[in-house]
Amino acid sequence: MTLGPASLRKASLSGGPTPPRQEGFLPFELVNSSLSAKTLTTQNGSLIMIQEALNPQGKWTPIEYWDFNWEIGSDTTQFVLLPQHGVLVMVPVFSGDFATKIRLKLTTSLPPKASQVIYSEVFEGMVKPGQFKKPESAQANFSYLEGQP
Repeated sequence: MTLGPASLRKASLSGGPTPPRQEGFLPFELVNSSLSAKTLTTQNGSLIMIQEALNPQGKWTPIEYWDFNWEIGSDTTQFVLLPQHGVLVMVPVFSGDFATKIRLKLTTSLPPKASQVIYSEVFEGMVKPGQFKKPESAQANFSYLEGQP
């Protein structure tokens, strides 16, 4: 993923420091390759990011959602990514019987504020077909970061 210009990509496992390995997670690095600092909004210390996958019809579809109302006392802060710096994020790996392409979708601020949307490079993965359906119990505070390109 790139922040004007920045990039979100799977962390390299060769050359340079080796990212930590954690069962069930993939390391991605968010890199700001621009000459100016970029500000990102976080909620409770997490970047606002979901995963999307190509559904059986070939359309990018969310396979997880963001909960904007985690709990009372939920905290939003600004994270400044300095020029020519990056941050490592661990992304959960899903399993299932449907092989597809997956990407990360990150938004730089909370709605309704205008934000930049950053997509990762595409990677191969497996999901359950049911992940393409919105949960029936979806609440008003759940978001698929829709309204973004």
